[in-house]
Amino acid sequence: MADITNPALLQHEFKRRAVRGSREENSPTYLEAAVDTGGGLPDATTTSRAFEEINQPEEQLRVMIDTIPALAWTSQPDGAAEFLNRRWLDYTGRSLRESLGWGWKASIHPNDLEKLMNAWLRPLGSGEPGEAEARLRRFDGEYRWFLFRAVPVRNEQGKVVRWYGTSIDIEDRKQAQDGLRAAISERTRLSAVRADIGMALARKGSLREILRACSEAMVQHLDAAFARIWTLNSDSRELELQASAGMYTRLDGRYSRIRLGELKIGLIAQNGKAHLTNDVQNDSRISDRDWAGAEKMTSFAGYPLVVEDRIVGVMGMFSRSPLTPSTLDTLAFVADGIAQGVERKQAEEKLRRSEADLLEAQRLTLTGSWKHVISSGRVEVSPEIHRIFGTLPDEDTADAAFWFSRIHPEDRKRTLELFAKCEIEKTDYQADYRLLFPDGTL
Repeated sequence: MADITNPALLQHEFKRRAVRGSREENSPTYLEAAVDTGGGLPDATTTSRAFEEINQPEEQLRVMIDTIPALAWTSQPDGAAEFLNRRWLDYTGRSLRESLGWGWKASIHPNDLEKLMNAWLRPLGSGEPGEAEARLRRFDGEYRWFLFRAVPVRNEQGKVVRWYGTSIDIEDRKQAQDGLRAAISERTRLSAVRADIGMALARKGSLREILRACSEAMVQHLDAAFARIWTLNSDSRELELQASAGMYTRLDGRYSRIRLGELKIGLIAQNGKAHLTNDVQNDSRISDRDWAGAEKMTSFAGYPLVVEDRIVGVMGMFSRSPLTPSTLDTLAFVADGIAQGVERKQAEEKLRRSEADLLEAQRLTLTGSWKHVISSGRVEVSPEIHRIFGTLPDEDTADAAFWFSRIHPEDRKRTLELFAKCEIEKTDYQADYRLLFPDGTL
C-alpha cells in the first residue's frame, strides 16, 4: 500500500476511490441484475450482502484514514474543517461536533494560533499546497509540536473544491533543533565572554577599570544577576571589593571588605577552593537565603583568583538561571586569566610606586640616574640628571655624545678612556669630572 500519511498520496487515493464509486453507481446493482435475469427478487440476506459490497470501498477508505499513523482531515475551500479522522479526535480528546468548522482552533496553543492562521490563509488564497508548525493540545493537556500540511483538490475547471491535510508529530525533532540552537547560542556567549575579558585584561587603565570591564562581561554574556571581583590585601588579610556589575554597582557597604574566612567569599579565599551551587536557596553558605528567595536567585559561582599557590582575590556571580557545565568551565578559565591580570597589574603599580619613590629620593638628595645602551648608544636619564647637566627634558639628549660634550674639555679625554676601558673589561667605574655649561658656568 502507498504511504497514505502523505497528503498528496491521500488526495490521490480519495480521487481513485471516488472515481471507482462513481463507476459503480452507474453499473447495475445486484437487485437490478436479479430482476433482469428473471430470477425474481433476492432474499433479505442476498440484498444485505449486495449493499455491504457496494459500500465496502468507502468503508475501507474510512477505516484506512482512521488508522493511518497521522492526524488526517479535510476542509472546505474556505478552510473550515468538514472531516477529522479518529486519530485526531482521540488525540485531542474532542468530539467531531466540537472540532468541525473552526472548532479545531481550540486545540491549538494560544501562542501559535495567530501564526498558524496566517500560514493557513496563504494556501487558501493562492490555492497552492502549504505547511506550518504549531503546538497541538493532547487530551491530557500537554502540548506537542506538529507539522500541518495541506494540498488542494480541484475540479475539472481547476477550482479548489476541498483541502486534504495531515498533522504529524514533530516534538522530538523540535526539541533536538532547540537543543542544537541552545548549544550554539551557549558556545557563542561563552566565546564572547572570554573575548571581552581577554580584551579588558590587555587594555591600559587602572586595576579597578579593568576588573569592572571583566564583571560587566560576565553579566552581559553569562546571564548573571550581578558579578563581583575582590582583591586580597595581604597586609590586612582582607578582601577589598574592586568591581561590581549588574544589580549592584556600589563598592561600599557590607561586602566592600571581607576578612579571610568570613562569609562565603572569605571562605573561598581562605580555602582556595571554588564554591558552586544551582540551589542557592538551600545552600548553607548563603548568608541571606530570604533575599535569595525574594530575588529568585538560582545559582552562585565563586572562584579563588590564584597565581601559582598565592591567592590574589575572589570572583563571584549570582544568576537566576542554572549554570551549565560549559559555563562553569568558562568561569574557571576566565578566573585564571583575571588572576594573572590582577597579579600583573599589581606588579606594574608596585613598580610605578617604586619608581616614583626613587625619583622623589633623587630629588631630595640631588642625585641623578641614567642608563646607557652600549649597542645603540642611546641614553635614558632621570629628571634630576637634567637639572644637574642644565638640560631641558624636551631637548634631544638621547645620544651619549651629547652628555660627553658637557664634560670640561680638560676632563673629557680621561673620562672617555676610562669609560671605554670599563666597557671592554666589563667592570664598574667611577670618575670625577667638571661640567661646562653652554653659558660658561663651570
